[in-house]
Amino acid sequence: MKKIIVLVVFTIALTNVWAQNILVYHPRTGESIKLYNSDKKPFDGKSLHFRQGEKFRIRILNPNPLFYKYELKYEEQEEESQDKSITDALALLSTVLSSRIAKTGRSEIEFEQYKGAVNTLIGDIRKAQGIIDGSDVPELELTALQGDRSAGLKYAVDQILGTVQPGVTLELLDVKYRFRSPSLAEDLDELKKKIVDLDEVLDKALTLLNNSLVQKINEMKKIVSDLKTEIDSEFVVGEKKTKVMLAISPTDTKKKLARVVTGDAAMEIVTIIPDYKRSTLELVPVGNFLFAKDLKEFYIENDVIKSRSKSKTIFQPGVELNINLVSFGYSKEMSAAIGLGYKFSDEGDTFDNLYLSTLFSYKNFFRIGAGFGFASYPDGLKNGLKEGDTMPEDVANLEDVIEYREKPTVFITLAFTGLNLTKKK
Repeated sequence: MKKIIVLVVFTIALTNVWAQNILVYHPRTGESIKLYNSDKKPFDGKSLHFRQGEKFRIRILNPNPLFYKYELKYEEQEEESQDKSITDALALLSTVLSSRIAKTGRSEIEFEQYKGAVNTLIGDIRKAQGIIDGSDVPELELTALQGDRSAGLKYAVDQILGTVQPGVTLELLDVKYRFRSPSLAEDLDELKKKIVDLDEVLDKALTLLNNSLVQKINEMKKIVSDLKTEIDSEFVVGEKKTKVMLAISPTDTKKKLARVVTGDAAMEIVTIIPDYKRSTLELVPVGNFLFAKDLKEFYIENDVIKSRSKSKTIFQPGVELNINLVSFGYSKEMSAAIGLGYKFSDEGDTFDNLYLSTLFSYKNFFRIGAGFGFASYPDGLKNGLKEGDTMPEDVANLEDVIEYREKPTVFITLAFTGLNLTKKK
């Protein structure tokens, strides 16, 4: 039984998490930005309801922080997605290493080998630049939804870093003297040392060239490895209705881009409507109207104790342990509940009333319900007294000699406005 309970709780929790996601597809220019729910179904609505305190997440499936800045704006807060400036990547990728070194005739073979390795490396840098530029064209919707890495920025990152599936041909081969060689610095220095009779100036020039190549390639690989191929933004639902806006702007306004940009005119993604925050279990101060027929009402006439039958409505304060079963309304502001009510005796911690009640609530302002239970009513006299006896001289108050008994009673319950002894959860 415990396992079943754990599984049910886990399933409910998992459902709540997934139900709070909106997926965003960033398409090419000329197409509109598309939204999907966590089940990857098109999301056409403009509003979502959540409980206060719940987390709402927007995920951009196919961002490209090299060329675009993604900014999610909320009514009361602003969150920027983590992205990299395009200027760094362009500065690295636009550097053309084309140093012309004349043949010395003294070590022509070794120098040609070195120059060939450097030229190959330059070709790889240019190819990497082309891969980065091509990443501006986004993957197709279905590809983005499925998490496939065969296009867009994901594909570019895999091509540059070499993190692709086995059997896939890489555009940048991981071999000695190449772009992804783990020992590139050592390999280039080894090639340089094979060139004999280098004077000091040329040796330093080649050393600087090697260092420059290695530094730029390492920086470019680091930039690419730090890129986010999916961007998440999480928002904790508060008490107010909140509009979520997405602004997409270029990181380089001079570059011709392939995708939609919104600029300052951020598009509305969704409006988050917080449902009324209500505890499942409430301890609520209430006022009860008790309806009873043919009650005994004792009174004194000429020092003689007498009684008469009377139907009356009695008002008594009490407390109700309220269990909210179902919430409804536009923002779940109304609820239907069942509760156990009681009233403590003035004489001690004993129950005077005990009843079961249904209760209808509107927020925390108004509650009304009806119930059935037992309440204490006058039923006889104490200390051997009976009707017609003279009131004892040592008794100052008639209530001191009245005996009470529990009887079935109908209750009408009203809550004290705004009061709730329990915290909202």
